[in-house]
Amino acid sequence: MSKDKKDGYKKDRVEISYIAMLILSLFMCFAELIVGHTTHSIALVADSFHMLFDIISLLIGFVSHHLSKQTPDEKLYPFGWSRASAIGGFINSSFLLSLCLIIFRHSTERIIHIQEVENTTVVLVTSILGLIVNIIGFFIFHSLDNKSFLTNIHRKFKAFIKKHKNLHQEGNSIFLILILFRPFFNGCIK
Repeated sequence: MSKDKKDGYKKDRVEISYIAMLILSLFMCFAELIVGHTTHSIALVADSFHMLFDIISLLIGFVSHHLSKQTPDEKLYPFGWSRASAIGGFINSSFLLSLCLIIFRHSTERIIHIQEVENTTVVLVTSILGLIVNIIGFFIFHSLDNKSFLTNIHRKFKAFIKKHKNLHQEGNSIFLILILFRPFFNGCIK
């Protein structure tokens, strides 16, 4: 397969990934919003609005991905659209910041005026489905990266094991020192 075909395939995968996550997120946004309102669960309503902002972020990412592929126009846009993804990221972060403030306001209102959540099993199932959609999105967009996900996990796990062994050895050393000085501590502490 030539390099051009590989690049075209990867670009198609990016667009398909955006579309697939848009569909999944739209479904979960409406499901969480409906279940959240019927059960009076502020967590589900907040998560549905978070999904809505994810949808907006996906749309901005999709548009900025298309714009960044365009060739520069010497007269109108001499640098092209290569910064469209950075501007899209700025807009996304602005949306998420406003969402955090809205959720904070509603949460403080809910602390003052307590409202009981109804039908918690439906809330739990909907929350788990939302988590599954987020995990699927993580794997979809992480698979677009050139690096292998499992290789990164293996490398981080090896680093964790190495740190754990070092801490274990340091703990053993400290414990050995405490045992050696035990007669001294027994005389001081009564």
